[in-house]
Amino acid sequence: MKHTTYAKALRITARDLFGIPALSDSTIAEFAEKVKADNTPGLYRRVLQERCNIRCSITCTGRAAFPDDPGLRGITFLPILEGAGRGLVTALAERAGTEIRTLEDAAHAAQSVLRSDLKAGAVGFKIRVSQHGPPNPEAAQAELKEALQPSQEPGNFPALHDYLFDKCLDVAAEADVPVAVHTGYWGDFRQLDPKLMFSFAERRRDVRFDMFHLGMPMVRDAALMGKNLPNVTLNLCWCAVISQIQTKRMLDEIIDLVPLNKVIAFGADYRASVQKVYGHLVLAREVVASVLADRIDSGDFDREYALEVARLWFHDNPSRIYRLGQDEGSDS
Repeated sequence: MKHTTYAKALRITARDLFGIPALSDSTIAEFAEKVKADNTPGLYRRVLQERCNIRCSITCTGRAAFPDDPGLRGITFLPILEGAGRGLVTALAERAGTEIRTLEDAAHAAQSVLRSDLKAGAVGFKIRVSQHGPPNPEAAQAELKEALQPSQEPGNFPALHDYLFDKCLDVAAEADVPVAVHTGYWGDFRQLDPKLMFSFAERRRDVRFDMFHLGMPMVRDAALMGKNLPNVTLNLCWCAVISQIQTKRMLDEIIDLVPLNKVIAFGADYRASVQKVYGHLVLAREVVASVLADRIDSGDFDREYALEVARLWFHDNPSRIYRLGQDEGSDS
């Protein structure tokens, strides 16, 4: 497994941050001790800001704000994702701190949670891609009535879910914040096909959707979503560390397909071991440098323009898409 890109990111981190030239049975104990010694206050600042030169990190942990760290911003999850079946209403009521008896109560609860997160500092919301039909209030009302009845059966309430999902999108539209959409790799990735975004992104042109992970491995479908829908941007977070080669090949095709201001080149997607962000960033830089160098060699770009594109993908586009420059200056 040492030739997988996951392992390559770790090997780069071990080499550059901890002076371990190779990971093996003979070096793993030394590596573990160095990582343990490094886990001290200021770790995130040292890795993300000082070593990676990342000025602002957006985290998808469900937390809206990090008042003790100006270098972190939050994306929160739609509250309707926290429960399924009959648990949807219970989870939503608990999250909003209110009682739900009517469809209007449920919609108000979902929207109030999101507005509260925005007020606290959230820069967007996150969902997993799935099929979402247009809202049907009558069917949603009937399903809510059933969901409120005591029963041991979990129940299935697709119309209620679609209705509340649409109400959540109303908040994203009025606040002009993006909805990050997990697509592609993880678990049964067949259920995370990026084409499922057509069920809501085409209908809700008033909402901006940032497609995470380029739908890997359905990358060409994902790219065409970014080409066809003006409200869909392509976020290559996690891509380079899943496969450098696939990301490189697709990024070259994306230049042919998609406007350059609709692409974000990097996001680490680590829940822990923040040090590995460094190794992943090295991989992403190598991908972008290789793709742009090929364009220079072909005469498509000159060096100055290639550097401009790299700045768009790593800096300007994420700053604009997530509105980071509005309160942190144009160079944030």
